[in-house]
Amino acid sequence: MARFWIAPDAENTDRLQTLAAIMALEFIMVHSGVFMAVMPRKISLFLLVPFYGLFAWAMSSAVPGNTILWIYFGVVLLRMRFAFSEPDSPEKNAAIFISCLAVIVYFVLVFIFAFGSHFIPQLGLTESFLIDSGYRAQITSGGLFIDSPHVPLAMGVVYFAVLALIEIGVSRLFRQPDKHVD
Repeated sequence: MARFWIAPDAENTDRLQTLAAIMALEFIMVHSGVFMAVMPRKISLFLLVPFYGLFAWAMSSAVPGNTILWIYFGVVLLRMRFAFSEPDSPEKNAAIFISCLAVIVYFVLVFIFAFGSHFIPQLGLTESFLIDSGYRAQITSGGLFIDSPHVPLAMGVVYFAVLALIEIGVSRLFRQPDKHVD
């Protein structure tokens, strides 16, 4: 995301739309992470996966390509690992804890970036670049994330960096001590 925010190229404006849509879809996916972690298997598999899949399909149809659908399916497969196995309690508790933290981080950042959007530097995504590259001509929907692509890209850089730090910290917090046999 950082590369497309800092130094975008005119040939990949469809990726700008996709990345902006991914950050909008994350609003839906961040909820699904919590629900899929705490709901019973059958509800997750037969109700939540198709329900959230409709949102992914709608987002995917608003941008070129099928990247969003592939990302959705990948994320769902990773999250559904608990539906097909009996995880240890610490592992499942860590996943639930990470999902809850991701919700909090997303909502805090979306407010900061939405209300502070005029403070976020455009870097390579200047208005002249968006017009000259054809980005403005090819967008078919609107909203802050689509109209000002530097906002979701900047938010994505911060959000995914914070999530990486959370994953590192939580994995250490929930790590089980090694059992040594003497």
